[in-house]
Amino acid sequence: MELDVAALRVVERLVLRPHAATLRVVDKGSGAELVLKTSWAPAAGAAAAAEAELFACADAYSPHLLPCAGAVRNPAGPGLALVYRYLPGGSLDAAASSAASALAAASAVGSALAALHAAQESGWWSEPIVHGDVKPANVLVDADGTMILADYGVSSPVRAARADAGADVAGFAGSPAYASPHATAGYPPSPADDMWSLGVVLYQLALGCLPDFDVATGALLRGLPDFCAAPGASQADAETLRALVAGLLTLDPAERLTAAETLALLGINPPPAAPPQAAPSPTQPAPAAPAPAAPSRAAPPPAVLPSSTRERPRGRIKVAGRSSSSLSAEELAMITKVPR
Repeated sequence: MELDVAALRVVERLVLRPHAATLRVVDKGSGAELVLKTSWAPAAGAAAAAEAELFACADAYSPHLLPCAGAVRNPAGPGLALVYRYLPGGSLDAAASSAASALAAASAVGSALAALHAAQESGWWSEPIVHGDVKPANVLVDADGTMILADYGVSSPVRAARADAGADVAGFAGSPAYASPHATAGYPPSPADDMWSLGVVLYQLALGCLPDFDVATGALLRGLPDFCAAPGASQADAETLRALVAGLLTLDPAERLTAAETLALLGINPPPAAPPQAAPSPTQPAPAAPAPAAPSRAAPPPAVLPSSTRERPRGRIKVAGRSSSSLSAEELAMITKVPR
């Protein structure tokens, strides 16, 4: 369906900040429940950041990621307002502590991060995508209980887009309680930062409290706890949680568990690089391989997107070979469709 911001009815304010809001809305025509993320921040790079977030995980496939479903012209400020699917189960912020919830989060968030950290293989982004703010509030729950990592507002593509637009992105961005020592010290974003954050999340979900770290060294003040104290934990659960948290809260980023290693500890294969394809119907054979093409004249060149007068940034965030921060009005109109 074509989404028109005038056809949206605000149902609930999910998040309200001085210059931004996240709203639960209903499309009056279809009745679809959606989430609208809008900003009226005057800060440099706000419009470019919204455009970058639109594509932040476009090429990272995982059922545990929440990609942006589309965008509309921002009714409150410059650039775009982003549209996401609404997930009715809330977030892990409200989850009761238990070994089961911690292990489920390790599986879901580990799968999501494995997809993000490998997304540069698709070619649209030349580096691993760093989420930058892994915490319980950003792990949402769908109606069927599936945990889904959301909110790419401080992810590495968004930070790069803001820098390209002239904004100052030096220093830390994220949630200090879940951030790695390297992140809070202002080092460039790294996949290892996400893994540290996951370790803090698992500790909190298992035991109901945040770990205490030495301010000077970043090490756990009292060492690893006994995860047998986690509600519902079996001996095997406690051993798995101990191995995960020990590997994720390792101070040296080079020695820290990766997303793939985290999944391996859980006995889970890394996520596929693309959605699984439906198998051919038993009554309908698989399509035959295409016959070799006959010699012909050279194919016509691909259609060129409308030109833009904006200066192209460093060229890392691209849509059809173009910088997303240099999209024209006609190009933006191509991405304002939200699936049913």
